Amino acid sequence: MNKLWVRMQHQGPQRLKEKREKERNELRDLVGKNLLVLSQLEGVDLELYQKTVLPWVLEQVVNCKDEIAQTYLMDAVVQVMRRDQKRVCDQKIVPRAT
Repeated sequence: MNKLWVRMQHQGPQRLKEKREKERNELRDLVGKNLLVLSQLEGVDLELYQKTVLPWVLEQVVNCKDEIAQTYLMDAVVQVMRRDQKRVCDQKIVPRAT
């Protein structure tokens, strides 16, 4: 979904830009809701989150190569995480950023 969201930014004729932006915003909301559901799934304990979920989500953020999408995705990831997940995320992201 994230790749579709990024592609929608540049496709189509200029006259349909407003419609495309509306659709893109709707898709952005859907991506955010999916991240929220992912963070709240039963059975996703801290170990599974740390070893599988977070690395996959971060890979998607890096691979999209769209600065606006990356910013939104990181904001959404941080907003939807539980406290224990945030500690794991901080440990994974902060060392890379410095």
